[in-house]
Amino acid sequence: MVAWKLQQVEIRNLYVFLVLTTSLLVLECSHRKLIFDKGSKVYLLPRNVEEPLSQSDVPLFWHIPKSGGSSIKMTMIRCFNLNVTIGYSLFEDPSLIPFVDSIMSVELFKTLTLFNSNQHPRIFTMIRHPFHRIHSLFHYQKYATHEKYYYFWSILSKGQHTFLDFLKHNKANQNFMVSSLTNIPNHRLEDYHVEQATQILANNFLIGLTEKFNTSVHRFQKYFEWNNNDTYTEKCIEHFAFLNPVNKNPHKNYTKLSEGNKEWEILLETQKYDLKLYENAKEIFQHQSIMFHSLTEII
Repeated sequence: MVAWKLQQVEIRNLYVFLVLTTSLLVLECSHRKLIFDKGSKVYLLPRNVEEPLSQSDVPLFWHIPKSGGSSIKMTMIRCFNLNVTIGYSLFEDPSLIPFVDSIMSVELFKTLTLFNSNQHPRIFTMIRHPFHRIHSLFHYQKYATHEKYYYFWSILSKGQHTFLDFLKHNKANQNFMVSSLTNIPNHRLEDYHVEQATQILANNFLIGLTEKFNTSVHRFQKYFEWNNNDTYTEKCIEHFAFLNPVNKNPHKNYTKLSEGNKEWEILLETQKYDLKLYENAKEIFQHQSIMFHSLTEII
């Protein structure tokens, strides 16, 4: 009798466990869907990257810091004679959007909310290996006295004399790309957010790679039908791509970042989602080459 009652208790406990587990799984799936649905609403406005351009479409460059964005900006202005507007200047008056040639913004989500069904953003970006991007950002912040947030950076990095110190004590910029694309803070990111971010890039972004800067610029040029390939334009692109990139670090007192060293091992953990996204972005870049079949890769 006692054994039978114990068996009943065990069955009842197992039933409760299964109900709770199922409920948690349903809740987790709903939570994932809710997060993505909430975040993906803004991605209803951008055109699919493979759709033909419309006259009302507005080029939007998502600027990922230290990935070549400043050089892209100057290339658009100097080489293609475009009116480039920084995103935050439109936050107070989005009605100016139809009058700009291109928008450049670090704050992707906030900028996307400025658009409506009459103006669709065409998003393009430059992506760099996240480890080298963070490494470059650390050194840039130490010398960029002209930057608006230099004082903040100098306070933030006080006592962090080496890149290793910086990685150990500074959580800023961790998984910046995945966090920005999904609108999810870094501490809540999971593997499935990389899948969502990859889907967003593949559907809505024309991808450029920092290590393929020249090819990327020519893809942007062909895609948005900027200017013609005259001698001046080619020399201008070469200037910003190779001869004088904007905000390039002077490489003075640089600590070398190499695979296998302590810094690299830390980055494998702290930037793991952005690393996965970067590898996926390289595949998307390769796939998008079919849209530029008449454009050979330019070194």
